[in-house]
Amino acid sequence: MKHIAPAAAVLIALPPGTALAHSSLEGIGGFPNGLLHPVLEPAHALCLVACGLLAAHQPATAMPRLFLAAVISLAIGLMLAAFDIPAWDARIGIWGGTLVLGALVAATANKPYPGVALLIGAACLSLGLDSQIGDAPIVERLVFAFGVWMGAALIIVNLALACRRVDSRPLVRIGFRVLGSWIAAAAAMMLAFSLKSGGV
Repeated sequence: MKHIAPAAAVLIALPPGTALAHSSLEGIGGFPNGLLHPVLEPAHALCLVACGLLAAHQPATAMPRLFLAAVISLAIGLMLAAFDIPAWDARIGIWGGTLVLGALVAATANKPYPGVALLIGAACLSLGLDSQIGDAPIVERLVFAFGVWMGAALIIVNLALACRRVDSRPLVRIGFRVLGSWIAAAAAMMLAFSLKSGGV
């Protein structure tokens, strides 16, 4: 734990390159840019909220496994994106995953489902694949990717743990189900748009 703060300080202090104009905010450096990227990108934010909500309603014993699936899949997707290794259309994966996750939250907000780790992992993999900053040097890409990884992991873990604390109230559970249905509806519309614009 003592070594995390100095490493983070070094990453934040790295000078921004010209290619950071392709990322979320110009001129603030790769790590903070990556840290803010999941919040400033609507598709990513909605996907992470759906992951956190669904994870919150799984058994407590499953939480570490779900978090592990999320962070490992996200790291794999970010590495593939950083090294420009082609995969699939990440936007379709994000919207499809968000649709399924949101629908499961809307169906019943307090029932455990088998295969949730796989669903969350697939959504996070697509999210990682969609997080790029363009024609930047590899060091800047990796710093940006580390920032995205940290930001997304913090959102999923903290949202899931916060939702578990208030989940015992009936009105809150109804609110979670309504939010899940809105997420699923928004994701369905954007998935249809992505499929149409992609010529699928």
